[in-house]
Amino acid sequence: MAALLLEAELDNIVLSGMDIRTGKLITGEAFVRQAVRLVLQTPTGTMSMSRDFGSRIFELMDKPIDGEFQLKLLGHVTEAIEKWISFLKVKETKAHASDNHAYHIDITYENKLFQDIQTLAGVSFV
Repeated sequence: MAALLLEAELDNIVLSGMDIRTGKLITGEAFVRQAVRLVLQTPTGTMSMSRDFGSRIFELMDKPIDGEFQLKLLGHVTEAIEKWISFLKVKETKAHASDNHAYHIDITYENKLFQDIQTLAGVSFV
């Protein structure tokens, strides 16, 4: 996962890291979105030095898309984010299926560092 840099500037804390596509500095929501996507796009067991990193959403591949599927999907999303991005507390998740059978997730979270609540809309992971 991109290194998390916490820079204390008087009363400010800045979340920042490197964009994995461009190599440029990213901060704020862009940093959080990238961290969330990285965790969700990594199947558990696939990183050689950290086998438990990632999410279990890939266990749902080829399962019938029904109420149970959606419940498990949202549970796996919440579990992975709270385990691997420790400064986030998931408050609510909503799944939206697109025409091409991909899911997009809206994630409302509390940033524990700033004690504020924000929403990442339309996070895709496949």
